[in-house]
Amino acid sequence: MQGNTRMCGGERSRDSTQAAVPSDLGMPLPTSLLLEEPSVPRSAGTARTFRVYGEPDDPLRLTVLLAQHVGGLLGGDDAREAVSTCIAPRSPWKDRKAALADLLRRAGDAATSYAVLVDPDGLVPPKGGWEDRGPARMSRDLRAILRDAIDRGGFLLVRPHPTPTLDDELDGVRLDIDDSSSAIAPDPLTSRFAPDVRPILARLLERKVFSRELVDDLLEEVRDPNGYVLAMAYDSLPETARETARQLSAIRAPSKLNGSFGALTWAANPVDAGAVRRVDVETLCSAGFLVADDLREPESVAMPRRVRAHVGAIARALDGDRVTAIHRTLAPEAGFAEKPTEAQIEIHHHAARAGDVPLATRTARYFGFELRALATDASRAGRYEGAAELFRKLVDEFDPTDAYAWEYLGYNLALKRRDERRKHGRSATEPAEILDAYDRAHQLDKKNPLYFGRLLGQRAEMGLPVRPQFEHALQQYASYDVEAEYVSWFVMPVFDGLFRGGRSPERDELARSWRNLLESCAPKVLEKHPVGAQ
Repeated sequence: MQGNTRMCGGERSRDSTQAAVPSDLGMPLPTSLLLEEPSVPRSAGTARTFRVYGEPDDPLRLTVLLAQHVGGLLGGDDAREAVSTCIAPRSPWKDRKAALADLLRRAGDAATSYAVLVDPDGLVPPKGGWEDRGPARMSRDLRAILRDAIDRGGFLLVRPHPTPTLDDELDGVRLDIDDSSSAIAPDPLTSRFAPDVRPILARLLERKVFSRELVDDLLEEVRDPNGYVLAMAYDSLPETARETARQLSAIRAPSKLNGSFGALTWAANPVDAGAVRRVDVETLCSAGFLVADDLREPESVAMPRRVRAHVGAIARALDGDRVTAIHRTLAPEAGFAEKPTEAQIEIHHHAARAGDVPLATRTARYFGFELRALATDASRAGRYEGAAELFRKLVDEFDPTDAYAWEYLGYNLALKRRDERRKHGRSATEPAEILDAYDRAHQLDKKNPLYFGRLLGQRAEMGLPVRPQFEHALQQYASYDVEAEYVSWFVMPVFDGLFRGGRSPERDELARSWRNLLESCAPKVLEKHPVGAQ
């Protein structure tokens, strides 16, 4: 197929797929096609597009949207039941993923039309610890479901910035690889960077901000050359363009150059937090900070995920109030119930990012994942009662198998109880309620050292026996990854609980019995709880 071109500030994007999208449900599924381009091609026709933003809610959001789309293609009672499971707020993740996998399997058998999946690499979570394994587990599960569906055919994958993790997974999938880009000889220097960084680097080279010799050096010497290029490119922008980039980083959906930049209006000059100048948007296009997003929609542009993450971090530090105001404007409640599901999810996302707890609570229609972030923020700010209410809502009205929510329900109830006792000498929060929340978290995630440590710490504070369980678990956690500090995260809350319960001699006896292990794996515990301290 002859490649088509369009321009966004001089950036060239090609329509380079090799197969048209079938529109007849009776046609056999074509092999899925992999396209490493920044834009959805025109040949995708009217196929539904699903975007991965690299946000923690992606697995749940995509499950809801994919289920509704595929269920609508299939029809029938079985499909409707599976869709209901995928979108019901109280459906545990294990039930949602099973229902989605079933829908996609049957969609393949029914020869449904293409779905366009843009940037599936965003489903690869960053390396994190063990404290909250839920998002990483959901990302892995959804990638496995999609990998199976892609292998069956019918998908177009648009990957503007591939990651090695997903590259390895896709090696075993039946895919047509689009190779039309070979008609244009790639620059061997810029091709060593992430695809979404390449146009930005090319602009820096054209403007002689970078020399090719400098680029060679930073590839050898800089730990994150992509991040270095982004930082240098951002710093080289005019100040008004940098300000506009920070504003646009709050908008994750594609925008139109004809003026539909979410909550932002056009202005000849910067007027207020709700306006951007066309000249600054054009500057961002020409610099590669905005790229053509969907060739089926004229003037459609978006900020690539890697760029948005870089600029967004700066925006939160410099323009926190302005970014919050943009999020708030992007979360209109009027007419919410009549809006499409995708729009409802976006409104909820922006309400949560604006910190509007009442609105985020009212708009949490399909899942409560964004509420977890609000609850965590409230806890860190010392608003323990409000945090506990949100975590309670999560387990009561959303996922009752959310170990993280149960754990931090117990944690915030415990802090609330201590605050009330310190201020008033008494508290209405019962220790048994705290213990129950910790126990539920432990039962749902038995390998988590913090969860079990806080459970035993609460038992210790209540005067209950803990030594046999403590010693057995301590040896188990000591066999895990030392760098993850499993032992510290387990022992610290237990010793804290023994101290608060007036059981310092028992704590000291445990510390002496396990001194060698604690000195090796958990020195921070002995620093906070030296033997003999009262």
